[in-house]
Amino acid sequence: MTQFQTIKFKGFEAQVVARVTDGCDTGIVYLEMAGSESAVKAIWAALSSAEAKRSGTNGVGINANSVWVQKHTKYITLKSVLPNGQTVIGMLNPQATVTQRGGQFYLVALRNHEGPPPAFFSRLAISLAVPVKVEWASWLWKKGLEHGEYEYQKLIQTLTSDGHVVGYKVKASDTDAWLKLVQESIGFKVCERCNEVVKELIEHKTIIGRGMSYQREKVEMICQECSDG
Repeated sequence: MTQFQTIKFKGFEAQVVARVTDGCDTGIVYLEMAGSESAVKAIWAALSSAEAKRSGTNGVGINANSVWVQKHTKYITLKSVLPNGQTVIGMLNPQATVTQRGGQFYLVALRNHEGPPPAFFSRLAISLAVPVKVEWASWLWKKGLEHGEYEYQKLIQTLTSDGHVVGYKVKASDTDAWLKLVQESIGFKVCERCNEVVKELIEHKTIIGRGMSYQREKVEMICQECSDG
């Protein structure tokens, strides 16, 4: 039988059905709690308050440990009612749904999922300045989890997770590392001029600057199309 943790705020208590966290600075990535409507709403209100947004916490705890939210962040709220009458509220960090080019993002998936979560490739493709193909999704997922000796160095970090979900942080901001994966392991190269992925690159040299004293040689590795152009 599943043992749920208890989340408390003042005299209110609810069960933690699922939780994903990313340290105190970022706090909750996803929190799902169930209980009476009054208790769940009171705890949600405390975590959504101006004080919590300002300081990261507001007196809410799980097993005597403070629950942290990401400062200055408006969480997405999901609400439902179970057949037994209990109210369920989920709080989701917006970085788990919104993708910005060049930034990191979160993924929340069912714990028993196999391979990359469905949203992984589309969000990675938006974030990266490196062109990637959908056929590479499973391979990139595997390599991202393996990259780096320590967890904090990995391109895809597995976050602390409880319940029926598991969370990941994808460091899409580390473009150079992703580019190296594409170049070295898939066997393709990226043109330094147009960013197209090709099998072969050509060394292209250009003299730039005016006057003999200021001239220098610029070397680029570019594709055949850029070389012809």
